[in-house]
Amino acid sequence: MEGIELVEKAVITPEKSTTQGQIFLSNIDLGLVVYQESVTFFDPPSNQMSFSEAFNRLCHALRRLLVPYAFLAGRLVPSLDENHRFEIDCNGAGVLVAAAKTHRKLSEFGDLLAPKPDFRQFVAFVLQEGEEDIDLKDKPLLCIQLTQFGCGSLALAPYYNHCTLDGVSVRDFESNLAAFTRGDDLTILPKPDRTALKARNPPKLQNYGRHGALHQRWQRRKFQQCCFHVDARKIISPQLPDGFSGNALIPGFARATVKELTEDEDSSHIRKVQEGIERLDDEYVRSGIDWLEVNRGVPRREDSFSLVAWWRLGLDEQLFAWGRVKCAIPVVVKPGLVMLLPGPKNEGGLSVCLELPEDHMEEFSKIMMEE
Repeated sequence: MEGIELVEKAVITPEKSTTQGQIFLSNIDLGLVVYQESVTFFDPPSNQMSFSEAFNRLCHALRRLLVPYAFLAGRLVPSLDENHRFEIDCNGAGVLVAAAKTHRKLSEFGDLLAPKPDFRQFVAFVLQEGEEDIDLKDKPLLCIQLTQFGCGSLALAPYYNHCTLDGVSVRDFESNLAAFTRGDDLTILPKPDRTALKARNPPKLQNYGRHGALHQRWQRRKFQQCCFHVDARKIISPQLPDGFSGNALIPGFARATVKELTEDEDSSHIRKVQEGIERLDDEYVRSGIDWLEVNRGVPRREDSFSLVAWWRLGLDEQLFAWGRVKCAIPVVVKPGLVMLLPGPKNEGGLSVCLELPEDHMEEFSKIMMEE
């Protein structure tokens, strides 16, 4: 890629062998066998740390961290116990890391608080050629690229398979990674066992079955649906342990007709969202997992979108050996997602990011700016 060059590339393996073996993947995990990328920016190191030292610190921290996070150094393989399922083989194959440099200054990239195509270069050297054709068992579950700008600023960009971690787990992982680059201990012990999220046998679709039965009636009316993720860690019984490392975000939803959206007060819409959150209990979560067991897929509706509260993750609060995070941002916004990102530090507010056709975006911006 023009303007950026590879300095070094390596596969990092755990510094000692582990006994994690095979990791069961829940139905929530299996609905997310896709790769995600984000980028974290840093000002030039105030401690004058060289780029070579920063990269060495990163590699050393990963070697240590891949002992408690052995599953991230593994590979996806067909399950030994069940057909049509994947699991993680903790075989110590390792994660891919790359160091890169660009002559461009960080300021040349403009606004850093919104995703943009330019940010793809920050994962350019951990993406494998012909990636779509590579068998999953041969692909690292985690890759990281560290890039230095011409001004001395840094970009740290992880590229990971979403089936391994949700946003909360990513935050814990990056907190631990930051601590290890500083030479400190774990901030939270990861617990990757997902068996508490197994489907029931036989499946019971008490909540989701009822919602499916109403689907035909909803289709006859012009509904819009907003999905939002709710952390099920403390909703299910028994609760998941602190440090749970997997996917435990469950979609809640709120629906309204176009007429309601345009004519009702804002308080009515807020109430619908609150009701969507309140209906999530242990049975709702279990029914959702059972629905995935029966249907083998994630339900999609053309008249819906998913709201992602990225700003609540606190990814910009970490302190690495080379400095404190300036900001953390998704590389791209995928269709069907609306990302709520943090505004400028010390100014408050949120940035709303989504992908729309140009003419639709103009109308959306106009509506959003109305008093």
